[in-house]
Amino acid sequence: MKQNAARLFSLRTLAAIGFIVFLVGSPAGEISAGEAAPKKDIRVRVSIPSISFAQLPLQAGAQLGVFRAEGLDVSTEELKPTASIAGLINGEIQFMTGGSSAMRAAASGAPVKLLTGGSEKPAFYLVSQPGIEKVADLKGKIVAVTSLTSLTDVITRDVLKQHGLSPEKDVQIMALGSTANILAGLTSKQVQGGILSPPFDSLARKSGLRVLLFAGDFVQALQGGMASSNQQIAANPEMIKRFIRGYIRSIQFTQSNKDKVVPVISKIFNLDPDSASQAYDSVKGIWRADGGVSKQVLQKEIDAWKATTKTARDVSLNDLVDFSFLRQAQQELGVKPLD
Repeated sequence: MKQNAARLFSLRTLAAIGFIVFLVGSPAGEISAGEAAPKKDIRVRVSIPSISFAQLPLQAGAQLGVFRAEGLDVSTEELKPTASIAGLINGEIQFMTGGSSAMRAAASGAPVKLLTGGSEKPAFYLVSQPGIEKVADLKGKIVAVTSLTSLTDVITRDVLKQHGLSPEKDVQIMALGSTANILAGLTSKQVQGGILSPPFDSLARKSGLRVLLFAGDFVQALQGGMASSNQQIAANPEMIKRFIRGYIRSIQFTQSNKDKVVPVISKIFNLDPDSASQAYDSVKGIWRADGGVSKQVLQKEIDAWKATTKTARDVSLNDLVDFSFLRQAQQELGVKPLD
């Protein structure tokens, strides 16, 4: 009996002490037992070569909470491809969306890798002054791109070749830095041709410029695509996987939620709702739903790099890409790879 009484007293004493602690509260800055510490979203900086619809899933996912569901606070900023490569290597940014530029840098020895695809049917339009009626009429003229060796440059050269012009001899290709600058160069008649992405093609039409063709009808190329540095891949594999998973989910979200994405388009491109809706309809299907890229397009990127650098040596895809995170994310999301 005495032992039971003592045991009962001890339990009552402990309970009383616990009740007092509860009333007083935990010391400042400490978390009570059983209470989970609030987790902060991981900040992720992503560079884009220029504002275009290639990055719409990324922008929509960042603004509408898709990446936050993965515990990531994603922000974007506009940087030229060379600056993006440098930013990846020194750790200032975590990802860049210029997949084509990243592959070329990797082929030249930069410690970066392509991690995802994007679009293989580039949403670009070749636009010219109203007096130019066909591509061949650009001979002897200035044609604008965002930057040399960028996707706009690659597409422009390919289209010119398919229409019988030599990009090196028959035209002068000028880098103007951004799609908006190309449109400004066209409207001010400083250049005679230029490659524009939606909605700048619509603005060009309203300005009286001529749209010669849709580049996606002539060229298959990697537009967009996420890349990161070898150091980032090795140091933060979980963050890499979550980002790629968020990117695939952002593509799916963008393609199935027009009502939510159109306001994002209006905000990014400063468009009225009707124009934003039309732009959405014109690009809705350009992104691969699996976030991947075909071997054919990858080989085309390598061939283009060889031609530009006049390099004969072969490069291994393993030195340029790492799709292990993409495959894992596809499996977790139940997304079947297209190839």
